[in-house]
Amino acid sequence: MEKKNEQTLEISKEFDVPVEELYKAWITPEALKQWWGPMGKKLTDVQNEVEKGGSIKYTANDSEAPLIIKGEYEEVKENEKLVYTWDFNFSEEAFKEGLFKLTIKFQEQEDASKLIVKQENLKDDEAVRVHEKGWEKELENLRDYLE
Repeated sequence: MEKKNEQTLEISKEFDVPVEELYKAWITPEALKQWWGPMGKKLTDVQNEVEKGGSIKYTANDSEAPLIIKGEYEEVKENEKLVYTWDFNFSEEAFKEGLFKLTIKFQEQEDASKLIVKQENLKDDEAVRVHEKGWEKELENLRDYLE
């Protein structure tokens, strides 16, 4: 069987908060609802079992098209690293083939922290561009939320 040409995206951003605060904003359902809005949608429900084998389910309901993201944690190192699958259920073409793998690293910096997002299994360059634009927006939202 021939393996698809899969693309990877990596993006990082620094934040003027301790790494513990950054990590908490990433995993806490109420915090996620405040800053994360995929495709311009507002999260209406977040289920997040942050442990190896734990499940993830983000739901954004609106009148146009609901968005559901499901996944499972493969690795959890508190305040350091999360690795999980991410299955995007959405009609947009760039998101259709949507089982991705995310690796999120939280790095302590002097008086700050750095977040590194790596997303694997993107189908082509167009999907990389779309996701990169989305991550840039969401990480800015996260910065606004934290600061």
